[in-house]
Amino acid sequence: MLQKISDGSTKEKLLEAAKKEFMQNGFLKASLRTICKNAGVTTGALYFFFHDKEDLFDSIVKPVIDHATQILAEHFKHEDSLLSGSGPVLMQTLVHEANKKDSAKGDLSTALAIFRYLYSHYDEFILIVQKSQGTKWEGCVNSFVDWNYKHLKSIADSYCKSHGKKKIKPFVLRMVSNSQINCFVNIVLNIPSFKEAEKHLPYVMHYLVGGWCTLFDENI
Repeated sequence: MLQKISDGSTKEKLLEAAKKEFMQNGFLKASLRTICKNAGVTTGALYFFFHDKEDLFDSIVKPVIDHATQILAEHFKHEDSLLSGSGPVLMQTLVHEANKKDSAKGDLSTALAIFRYLYSHYDEFILIVQKSQGTKWEGCVNSFVDWNYKHLKSIADSYCKSHGKKKIKPFVLRMVSNSQINCFVNIVLNIPSFKEAEKHLPYVMHYLVGGWCTLFDENI
């Protein structure tokens, strides 16, 4: 019996049934009994693999969050390395060339990688953004806003210090971070496919990067 329960196919059936149940009812209203029934297993089999309902939800969404985080972290790390080296010069170039279409090329490449991944895991994205109430993931978007804000602040403070400009106000940087992250979220929520989103992303990134660079010219 133990060997039967521990079969990998049993776990996959549970995850598949759980994703459907969470998508339909959200985390709070999802029924473990229904999940087990649709997976064709007993509750004992479920608890063999997962501690509880939240552990089951985590197993579905965490790999997606981890991978998206990794892509963004690598982009942040690259920008930080530029800033610590010839960063001020590159920042100045970016600021003065924000009206050129290729000024957002690096950000566009990162955005495309993230969107390509999110669209290939669309159900998991919806679970995180719209169905995670009652779990630690319900504030996930705000966590990304906070993380992005810290990165933007680091870049802005470094640039302003090296050019003798007054710092950009924190509430402005937080507003920028919020608009950037929620722009990405709303693209996935409202555009049905990656192919369609890919057409719009160059314009969106040009707008976002251009607006970001304008802050340094205005020295708000």
